[in-house]
This record gives sequence, structure tokens and C-alpha cells, in this order.
Amino acid sequence: MAAGGAEYAQALTVLRDAGFAAQFTQTGGMCAALEVRLERGNLLITDASEELPWDRTGQRGWGVGFYESDDASDGPVEYVEAESPDVGLLVPLVHQCLSAVADARRHR
Repeated sequence: MAAGGAEYAQALTVLRDAGFAAQFTQTGGMCAALEVRLERGNLLITDASEELPWDRTGQRGWGVGFYESDDASDGPVEYVEAESPDVGLLVPLVHQCLSAVADARRHR
């Protein structure tokens, strides 16, 4: 886990600097992700359409999914992605995902 956290240190710093308490995590089966726990759910940040590679040089993009519980097996309630591994895209993607969640909750 420490190696994965070091590999994604820049991404974790960007998220933390934006006020998101992000950490490197394993979702099971050695699948890597960045996780942000929220008051009502959590975000899992992965590569676009799949888990994060343990070696960041293999990363193709970012995927941000919102989950209402710790059980991610049903898939995310909302999901956005970008086909670039630029860490500058992370915070805008997180905001886009959270905005979609808020919109969906208003229309329930």
C-alpha cells in the first residue's frame, strides 16, 4: 500500500489541497484506487474504466465514481472520466461527479 501511495502522491496532494481527504486504497483483488470518504457516500478514483495501475506509467486517464455505501459491487451511482492522466483534471472531475449526484438527489 505504501508503494501505491507513493506512486500517486501527486494526485493525493492535489485532492487534499482541494479539501478532499484522499487516500490510496485497495478495493479487493489487488485493485488499486484513490478513495475519498464523504459524509454520505464515498468516491473511488480509478483509471478511466478500470482500476488504477500500480505503476502510474501505465495509467491512461481518470475515472471518478460516487458510491452510496462501502459496497462497490453494484457499481457507482454516478461516474465521470477523462482520457488523460493529468492530475490537473482530478478536482474538476470530482466536482463534476458530485454535481451529478446532487442533481440526481434533487430530482428524486
